Amino acid sequence: MRVTGFKLREAIQLAKMKLDAFRPKFKKSLVSFFPETAEKPFSIAVKIKDMENKILRLSVVQEMFNTSVYVDVNGEPMTLLEVLKRIGFSDRMRKMWLEANKEDRYSRSDVCREKGVEYATSMIGEDDVLEQVEAWAKETSKMRAALAEGNSKEMDIEGLDEGLLS
Repeated sequence: MRVTGFKLREAIQLAKMKLDAFRPKFKKSLVSFFPETAEKPFSIAVKIKDMENKILRLSVVQEMFNTSVYVDVNGEPMTLLEVLKRIGFSDRMRKMWLEANKEDRYSRSDVCREKGVEYATSMIGEDDVLEQVEAWAKETSKMRAALAEGNSKEMDIEGLDEGLLS
């Protein structure tokens, strides 16, 4: 069966939403007022188990997809899995530099030594910080674009049950 990364991601999200809908029903099914008849905990537990298994199978297929599909980022070929991991790193770097530009007006303990009240000076200018924020934001953006490109590629996955995607 031919599938895209987008299809896999949507199927996983849908399965997770269904699972989230089953979980509260289980707890409520543990008690009942007579003569009401509620769905039995065992049948809800089976639905939860089946949905967990579906998510697991879809995640394995998605992992296969992410390690098989290659995209180009800054002239370097890499798998979607690597791009996913690098997006997180790149975005954390952007946030780190963004935080470097913020001042905490209520606390100066990290920039002040007591005894003669000596204040530390900044080691980097605001323009340098903003340059780093912009560079890391661009890097993250390139990776997100490559990820979207890779997720739109179709891949034939032998033995994939079409019912797994619904």
